[in-house]
Amino acid sequence: MFDLKELKLMFLDPTDLIINNINRFLSSNKTIKFIFS
Repeated sequence: MFDLKELKLMFLDPTDLIINNINRFLSSNKTIKFIFS
């Protein structure tokens, strides 16, 4: 039997991870722009 975390890792869509990374990058950019504006 698989652990729930293992199943999540196995079925996790790589595009979801990429989108999450892009969103994190964009939000960090927004805060940087806000700080320096």
